[in-house]
Amino acid sequence: MSGVVQKVVTPVIRKVVTKVVNAVTIETITDGDHDGWESSSAVWNKNGVFGSNLAAWGNFSGSGFVSLHFEEIPFNRNVQLEQAELQFYINTVFSGGGTGRIYGELIANASLPDNASNKPSSMTLTTNYAEVPNSVLSSTGTKTIDVRLIMDELLGQASWVNGNAINLICTDNGSGSGEYSAFALSDHANGDGSPLRMTGG
Repeated sequence: MSGVVQKVVTPVIRKVVTKVVNAVTIETITDGDHDGWESSSAVWNKNGVFGSNLAAWGNFSGSGFVSLHFEEIPFNRNVQLEQAELQFYINTVFSGGGTGRIYGELIANASLPDNASNKPSSMTLTTNYAEVPNSVLSSTGTKTIDVRLIMDELLGQASWVNGNAINLICTDNGSGSGEYSAFALSDHANGDGSPLRMTGG
């Protein structure tokens, strides 16, 4: 494991805990409340659907977007990633749940999403994406999706530097009307939002 760096990053810095175990650095950054949801009517809200801190992933009166903001990614440009996984919690499932994809916003240092000029629907997204099939979104609980190709693309940008911020964007991918899954934006069951776990060196 010598020379391999493993770090755990969650959306928006609040508290940082760093440990070194057998030459492996483990860094944990706990999240805040800057994740959000953009409805099919193009209204972005950091508090999700009706202020519930839940975001509809799928088709809730049309397709919307779940946005996850990670304030600091502590990896250098073109680092050789061995692992990059997003963990999230599905709180409730409606009409069998949604079907989705995860992209990154294709920018080297992402700003917080907002309800003005930086809505997820207006962002340029990565070419790479992670499929999130209905078999994942059709049940409640903690889920883990491999997002390494997305992170490789983001960290490979010419202007990327260690410590830049990113946005991961969860989109609908053909869910039928009323088919969606309630994504926990913060502190619902796993206690720390949606951690992004990355290993590289």
